[in-house]
Amino acid sequence: MSIYSKNYSNFGDTSNFKVGSVNWRRFMSCTIHYKGTLKVNHNLNDVLEIVSKHLKNINAILDQTENPIIINFLQGQSESLVFDFKNKSLDNFFRWNGENPEEFFRIFDMFIEIKQLFNSMKIDDDEGFWHEYVIQKQSCKIKLRQLYPKESEFLERMKINENIQLDKIEELVMTKSRFTPFYKNLLRVIVQDFIAIMKIECVDDFNPQDIMELIIESKFLPEYFKRGMGSFDFYFNRMLLAIWLSHTFEYKEKGKAVQV
Repeated sequence: MSIYSKNYSNFGDTSNFKVGSVNWRRFMSCTIHYKGTLKVNHNLNDVLEIVSKHLKNINAILDQTENPIIINFLQGQSESLVFDFKNKSLDNFFRWNGENPEEFFRIFDMFIEIKQLFNSMKIDDDEGFWHEYVIQKQSCKIKLRQLYPKESEFLERMKINENIQLDKIEELVMTKSRFTPFYKNLLRVIVQDFIAIMKIECVDDFNPQDIMELIIESKFLPEYFKRGMGSFDFYFNRMLLAIWLSHTFEYKEKGKAVQV
């Protein structure tokens, strides 16, 4: 068994991510929250220097260079990105709603560098993009082992899907899922299983009520699933995964997955 490091930092041009006829740019609208306190040896000018450097890769301008630092975007309908310091601390958020997803990830690159100036800086968003992007940027060590037959079958389905266009049902479910494009091949297999589990044979068969009823029967029932149909669109991606996991894995008493 060997161990090696793999670097996941190269995504390529994220603005052109497509699966079949789904263009991933339609998903890229997100609120980013950021808060923290600057280190003693850093100040607003250090933040401004990093911001100015990264704006070369973002279609935006500095509207104000004193406190608060204000960045205005030139395309789309994004809110201004503001760094409003109070005694070296900030607690801000803004909603990015641009036209090019590549710009969204360049904003994350800027935050990654700015974060180093802070004693502790918490960054998150309402879709989980930040957490996923940071993990993808890191190197990791992987233990190699022989794949189980079911795992090989799963990977083979992912390969086959690369050369097959989405059908209308798959496109509908993937669009509603609002997941990021990084794992599009994996997502499509999950979506195909979900469609089979729900016995969806045409677009009109997609029934939120049926999905809510099945989620109640699943092994995964977080509190937010109990809020009713009013939250369906927002939580559908979590419901999709919960249904898939509960029907795809077998469990021991403590919930450890033993078979795909």
